[in-house]
Amino acid sequence: MVEPVRFGTDGIRGRAFEEISLDLAYRLGRAVASVFSVPVFVGYDTRESSPQLAAAVLTGLRDGGAPARNIGYFTTPGVAVIAHQRHGAGVVVSASHNPFADNGIKLFTADRWNPDHLMDLYAKAGAKYFFSMGVHHDNFDMWNSKYQPRWNAVAAGPHKDIVGLWAAAAR
Repeated sequence: MVEPVRFGTDGIRGRAFEEISLDLAYRLGRAVASVFSVPVFVGYDTRESSPQLAAAVLTGLRDGGAPARNIGYFTTPGVAVIAHQRHGAGVVVSASHNPFADNGIKLFTADRWNPDHLMDLYAKAGAKYFFSMGVHHDNFDMWNSKYQPRWNAVAAGPHKDIVGLWAAAAR
Protein backbone atom coordinates (compact mmCIF):
# COMPACT_ATOMS: atom_id res chain seq x y z
CA MET A 1 0.00 0.00 0.00
CA VAL A 2 1.24 3.48 -0.85
CA GLU A 3 1.24 5.92 2.05
CA PRO A 4 -0.60 9.22 1.44
CA VAL A 5 1.56 12.31 0.92
CA ARG A 6 0.79 15.39 2.98
CA PHE A 7 1.46 18.70 1.26
CA GLY A 8 2.07 21.74 3.41
CA THR A 9 2.35 25.37 2.36
CA ASP A 10 5.78 24.72 0.87
CA GLY A 11 5.40 21.25 -0.63
CA ILE A 12 6.33 18.12 1.27
CA ARG A 13 8.96 17.73 3.94
CA GLY A 14 10.28 14.99 6.16
CA ARG A 15 13.25 12.79 7.02
CA ALA A 16 15.31 12.12 3.87
CA PHE A 17 15.17 8.51 2.62
CA GLU A 18 12.46 7.71 5.17
CA GLU A 19 9.44 10.00 4.81
CA ILE A 20 10.90 11.52 1.63
CA SER A 21 12.05 8.36 -0.13
CA LEU A 22 13.56 7.94 -3.59
CA ASP A 23 10.37 6.12 -4.60
CA LEU A 24 8.24 9.03 -3.41
CA ALA A 25 10.43 11.50 -5.33
CA TYR A 26 10.13 9.37 -8.46
CA ARG A 27 6.34 9.05 -8.13
CA LEU A 28 6.04 12.78 -7.55
CA GLY A 29 8.01 13.39 -10.75
CA ARG A 30 5.64 11.07 -12.64
CA ALA A 31 2.62 12.88 -11.18
CA VAL A 32 3.99 16.30 -12.15
CA ALA A 33 4.62 15.01 -15.69
CA SER A 34 0.97 13.99 -15.93
CA VAL A 35 -0.18 17.51 -15.03
CA PHE A 36 2.24 19.90 -16.77
CA SER A 37 3.02 19.99 -20.47
CA VAL A 38 5.64 22.70 -20.00
CA PRO A 39 9.37 22.29 -19.29
CA VAL A 40 10.05 21.47 -15.64
CA PHE A 41 13.21 22.94 -14.09
CA VAL A 42 14.65 21.04 -11.13
CA GLY A 43 17.10 22.56 -8.66
CA TYR A 44 18.32 21.47 -5.26
CA ASP A 45 20.24 22.59 -2.19
CA THR A 46 23.53 21.30 -0.75
CA ARG A 47 22.10 18.68 1.62
CA GLU A 48 23.69 15.24 1.13
CA SER A 49 20.33 13.75 0.13
CA SER A 50 19.35 16.43 -2.39
CA PRO A 51 21.20 15.25 -5.54
CA GLN A 52 19.77 11.71 -5.20
CA LEU A 53 16.23 12.92 -4.54
CA ALA A 54 16.47 15.38 -7.44
CA ALA A 55 17.70 12.57 -9.72
CA ALA A 56 14.66 10.49 -8.74
CA VAL A 57 12.31 13.42 -9.48
CA LEU A 58 14.02 13.98 -12.85
CA THR A 59 13.72 10.30 -13.75
CA GLY A 60 10.01 10.34 -12.86
CA LEU A 61 9.49 13.48 -14.93
CA ARG A 62 11.27 12.02 -17.95
CA ASP A 63 9.58 8.61 -17.64
CA GLY A 64 6.27 10.49 -17.55
CA GLY A 65 7.13 12.34 -20.75
CA ALA A 66 7.86 15.79 -19.30
CA PRO A 67 10.68 17.91 -20.70
CA ALA A 68 12.79 18.00 -17.54
CA ARG A 69 15.88 20.16 -17.01
CA ASN A 70 18.37 19.62 -14.20
CA ILE A 71 19.76 23.00 -13.16
CA GLY A 72 21.74 21.59 -10.23
CA TYR A 73 22.53 23.45 -7.02
CA PHE A 74 20.27 26.49 -7.04
CA THR A 75 18.19 28.67 -4.73
CA THR A 76 14.42 28.30 -4.60
CA PRO A 77 13.78 31.84 -5.93
CA GLY A 78 16.37 31.22 -8.66
CA VAL A 79 14.48 28.16 -9.86
CA ALA A 80 11.26 30.19 -9.74
CA VAL A 81 12.84 32.90 -11.90
CA ILE A 82 14.11 30.41 -14.48
CA ALA A 83 10.78 28.55 -14.58
CA HIS A 84 8.88 31.80 -15.03
CA GLN A 85 11.20 33.24 -17.67
CA ARG A 86 11.05 30.01 -19.67
CA HIS A 87 7.28 29.55 -19.21
CA GLY A 88 7.71 26.34 -17.24
CA ALA A 89 7.24 24.83 -13.82
CA GLY A 90 9.74 24.44 -11.01
CA VAL A 91 10.69 21.70 -8.59
CA VAL A 92 13.13 22.35 -5.76
CA VAL A 93 14.56 19.68 -3.48
CA SER A 94 15.28 21.55 -0.25
CA ALA A 95 14.13 21.77 3.33
CA SER A 96 15.40 25.33 3.77
CA HIS A 97 16.10 25.98 7.45
CA ASN A 98 14.88 22.58 8.73
CA PRO A 99 17.28 19.99 10.23
CA PHE A 100 20.01 18.74 7.89
CA ALA A 101 18.71 15.14 7.95
CA ASP A 102 15.36 16.34 6.58
CA ASN A 103 14.54 17.27 3.03
CA GLY A 104 11.57 18.37 1.00
CA ILE A 105 10.19 18.82 -2.49
CA LYS A 106 8.57 22.09 -3.54
CA LEU A 107 6.46 22.39 -6.70
CA PHE A 108 5.39 25.63 -8.28
CA THR A 109 4.35 27.64 -11.27
CA ALA A 110 3.57 31.35 -11.02
CA ASP A 111 1.17 31.53 -13.95
CA ARG A 112 -2.06 31.23 -11.97
CA TRP A 113 -1.14 33.02 -8.75
CA ASN A 114 -4.17 35.03 -7.68
CA PRO A 115 -3.77 36.81 -4.32
CA ASP A 116 -7.40 38.03 -4.29
CA HIS A 117 -8.70 34.47 -4.59
CA LEU A 118 -6.25 33.21 -1.97
CA MET A 119 -7.21 36.01 0.42
CA ASP A 120 -10.88 35.03 0.01
CA LEU A 121 -9.99 31.43 0.86
CA TYR A 122 -8.07 32.55 3.96
CA ALA A 123 -11.04 34.68 5.10
CA LYS A 124 -13.51 31.81 4.52
CA ALA A 125 -11.25 29.56 6.59
CA GLY A 126 -11.52 32.05 9.46
CA ALA A 127 -8.11 33.69 9.25
CA LYS A 128 -7.96 36.97 11.13
CA TYR A 129 -4.35 37.87 10.30
CA PHE A 130 -2.18 37.58 7.23
CA PHE A 131 1.55 38.12 6.81
CA SER A 132 3.37 38.30 3.50
CA MET A 133 6.95 37.14 3.27
CA GLY A 134 8.96 40.21 2.27
CA VAL A 135 12.41 38.66 1.86
CA HIS A 136 13.29 35.05 1.09
CA HIS A 137 16.11 33.59 3.23
CA ASP A 138 18.59 34.06 0.35
CA ASN A 139 17.86 37.83 0.22
CA PHE A 140 15.47 37.72 -2.74
CA ASP A 141 13.17 40.69 -2.08
CA MET A 142 9.51 40.13 -2.92
CA TRP A 143 8.91 43.76 -4.00
CA ASN A 144 10.60 46.39 -6.18
CA SER A 145 13.45 46.84 -3.73
CA LYS A 146 16.03 49.62 -3.87
CA TYR A 147 18.24 47.42 -1.66
CA GLN A 148 18.30 44.54 -4.14
CA PRO A 149 17.68 46.32 -7.46
CA ARG A 150 18.45 43.25 -9.59
CA TRP A 151 17.53 40.42 -7.19
CA ASN A 152 13.85 41.07 -6.52
CA ALA A 153 10.45 39.86 -7.69
CA VAL A 154 9.90 42.80 -10.04
CA ALA A 155 13.31 42.76 -11.75
CA ALA A 156 14.18 39.07 -11.87
CA GLY A 157 11.22 37.01 -10.75
CA PRO A 158 7.64 36.96 -11.88
CA HIS A 159 7.92 40.70 -12.65
CA LYS A 160 5.29 41.43 -10.02
CA ASP A 161 5.41 43.27 -6.71
CA ILE A 162 4.35 40.30 -4.59
CA VAL A 163 4.15 42.24 -1.31
CA GLY A 164 2.17 45.04 -2.98
CA LEU A 165 -0.30 42.60 -4.52
CA TRP A 166 -0.81 40.85 -1.17
CA ALA A 167 -1.31 44.26 0.50
CA ALA A 168 -3.94 45.25 -2.07
CA ALA A 169 -5.75 41.92 -1.68
CA ALA A 170 -5.77 42.22 2.10
CA ARG A 171 -7.48 45.61 2.06
